[in-house]
Amino acid sequence: SGSNYIFTPQNIVEDMLNMLPDDFWTPDKKIIDIYTKSGRFLKEAFKRLYNSPYLADMDIAKRKRHILTEQLFGLTDDFTCLLLSERMLYGYAQYGKKHIKMIKNMIPFVQSQDHKFINNLLEKEFDTMKFDLVIGNPPYNKGMDLDFVDLGYKISDQYTVMITPAKWQTAEANQGVASKNMTYGKIRQELVPHMSHVVFYPDSWDVFNIRQIDGISYFLLSKQYHATTKVKNVCK
Repeated sequence: SGSNYIFTPQNIVEDMLNMLPDDFWTPDKKIIDIYTKSGRFLKEAFKRLYNSPYLADMDIAKRKRHILTEQLFGLTDDFTCLLLSERMLYGYAQYGKKHIKMIKNMIPFVQSQDHKFINNLLEKEFDTMKFDLVIGNPPYNKGMDLDFVDLGYKISDQYTVMITPAKWQTAEANQGVASKNMTYGKIRQELVPHMSHVVFYPDSWDVFNIRQIDGISYFLLSKQYHATTKVKNVCK
């Protein structure tokens, strides 16, 4: 349904990627948007790789080709979003294999937590199952975002950056989500200790033109434990 397709504003996309360390943008990194809609996350990652000192010794054509064919990947469940994000990332350039793939029944697969299926799909389509950065703005209906955050964390080797309703901070621990696999308590227990940065907008209208009573948050998860989390509250 159209309500899943809420585009992340460009300034928020940039702020989310700013949470990553400066030395992240090297030519060996693999980055996936696991619910791409407009392609903005991938385009912004492209810009950062393209301008990175670590890729500066490659000539322009080689650098572009390397980033687009070896480093950036996307999954979507909507044909319009597939076209939008391909256009955003590749323009009219023909690079042979494009790395944005459409999966028709993606949401049920993610909710079933059938990670074996997802891993096989990633291996088959992209020749890799592990990504240095998993990023995205997952669907929010019925707490589905938690399943996407959980999957993102499982397939990431280093970092996961997501934007979701901020309900995970306060919801009752045993409150289940659509899939019944993930609960808010489980997220707090398993993933929150891996959060190094959180940005919290109490008023969702400051980010999206949707009313989300819990506000909106985006955060950086890494594989290390973090004794403290930097939290920034943004009230306009």
